[in-house]
Amino acid sequence: MSTDAARRRGFWLLAPSVVFLIVFFVYPVVDMLSVAFIDETGGLTLSNFARLFEHPVYFKVLGITFRIATLTTLLCLVLGYPVAYFLANSSASLRGKLLLIVLMPFWTGFLVRTFAWMILLSETGPLTEAGRSLGLSELQLSNNLVGVLIGMSHALLPLAVLNMLAVMQAIDGNLMRVAMTLGARPGEAFWRVYFPLSLPGVAAAGLIVFITALGFFITPAVLGSPQQTMIAQVIIVQLQEVLNWRFASVLSLLLLACSLLVYYIYDRLVGLASIAGGSGSGMGSHASAAGSVPRVRPGSGAAIELLGALGRASSAFARLREAASRSRATRPRDWGRRRVQTAVVGAVLVFLVVPSFFVIPVSFTNSNFLDFPPRGFTLRWYGEFFRSPIWVSATVRSLYVAVAVAVLASVLGVSAAFGLSRRKFAGQKWVMGLVLAPLILPRMIIAVGLFYLLARMQLVGTDLALIIGHTVLAFPFVVVTVLAMLKNYDPQFDRAAMTLGASPSRTFFHVTLPLISGSVVAAAIFAFMTSFDDLNLALFLAGGEQNTLPKQMWSTMILQANPLLGAASTMLLILMTSFAFAAEMLSRRNRTRSLRGSQAAAGKAA
Repeated sequence: MSTDAARRRGFWLLAPSVVFLIVFFVYPVVDMLSVAFIDETGGLTLSNFARLFEHPVYFKVLGITFRIATLTTLLCLVLGYPVAYFLANSSASLRGKLLLIVLMPFWTGFLVRTFAWMILLSETGPLTEAGRSLGLSELQLSNNLVGVLIGMSHALLPLAVLNMLAVMQAIDGNLMRVAMTLGARPGEAFWRVYFPLSLPGVAAAGLIVFITALGFFITPAVLGSPQQTMIAQVIIVQLQEVLNWRFASVLSLLLLACSLLVYYIYDRLVGLASIAGGSGSGMGSHASAAGSVPRVRPGSGAAIELLGALGRASSAFARLREAASRSRATRPRDWGRRRVQTAVVGAVLVFLVVPSFFVIPVSFTNSNFLDFPPRGFTLRWYGEFFRSPIWVSATVRSLYVAVAVAVLASVLGVSAAFGLSRRKFAGQKWVMGLVLAPLILPRMIIAVGLFYLLARMQLVGTDLALIIGHTVLAFPFVVVTVLAMLKNYDPQFDRAAMTLGASPSRTFFHVTLPLISGSVVAAAIFAFMTSFDDLNLALFLAGGEQNTLPKQMWSTMILQANPLLGAASTMLLILMTSFAFAAEMLSRRNRTRSLRGSQAAAGKAA
């Protein structure tokens, strides 16, 4: 195939996705934000911004939002770094198994996790009772900042781990060994060699977690108090209760400006190129990195001195420990360090996995209230779920919409992935940025923008509105997952088929697609899960008469949480976990098949 023909083919592969994102992502967001500059007569004005300065409460809420996002980011980095380090230095098989645990919060559904923390942190919850048994009689873990930080850290910790792991896997392990060969102790080698090389991953993780945390509203609303109100909650009130579009647009613009400011600061300190420095994959392949470590801009002298001080402190501590344990000289010197590291990683993994399963016993309680431990045993709440037309219709609607989103996102995503991977072209970075933008922009802004567009098209409340909105969110996951597979795909299979006379379309459907089918199905499952678990867009686009399952759960959680919510959460937990395991198995099988095919081709060539 000629170069011009390949470029034209790549253009047509990308065109549907680019048009879709421009129409249903770029235009709605820009159009909605422009409302902030329009008065009641349609003229340009800045008067809509006056309310921000007339009522200082809004800047106070913005300060609270930044504070909570900052604390959440710090917690995720502190808890996630040891896990990412442990995974990066583990065998491939152990790393794959542990990554399944790390990704567990992504599978179980956001509302399921939030409901689980409601149970655990409540006045009579297990964690509160455990604290009181230890003498902390005034311990309160919910309706305050502590509960919000616990819930948000639990939700965003996997993002931090995956971003740091992508960079750590690309660090040459021989560098640490060389440093120790030259006389550095393990702790000193870590702080002076390994940690500086991992900083791009730490910075990228911090950026993604912080931006995502800025748009949170579920966790603060359920686990927090009015003192933890975040900016996204105020936007929802302005739209759904006050019906003030212009001021909601002003607040959305403020949230976007804060996000862009964070990106600018990150770019000045680290460089945005470092985000894509490691060739991370999608969730289906767990963001495995390849290639060189991303370069980070030179740090300040103070930062270098700090790392040196940490290295010297580690070395001094190691000498003291060795002096104190001379009687146990036969024990390996790093035995204690490995034990501490394993204990820390194990505690973080327990924090990620265990909470979600607390919804299961609550669903079988014989009480009318959320008691833990549950009283008696009954299937009553499952019976009420299936007898309720509201819950059944919400579940059916979520399933129908999620299947449609999986199909549409897969078609657009696979086409875009091939268009991006097969040929280099001018503006490729801009197209990739457009594809990834829905992952980076706060979902609240996307939801408000789509609501503003689809309301004028009289589509709000229809299944089509949900399908469009959820496809915008799910599409990037499909592209990233398929791109990860195509990086390891051997194009000799395609060339061999076309050499034997097969047309490009026949080659794709009979050779390429069967070889990557596992990743495509895995990507479709992730798109399904993204749609099925979404609440942000459902709050605005689902309409008032019919709900999706997450929206119905949210309404029940806000008005009166009861064991029926536990039954719904348990079924959602089982469904999402089953789909996640299916996606992982398909991804592994497809990677194995591709590897065997490449080995067979190499053998024949030899």
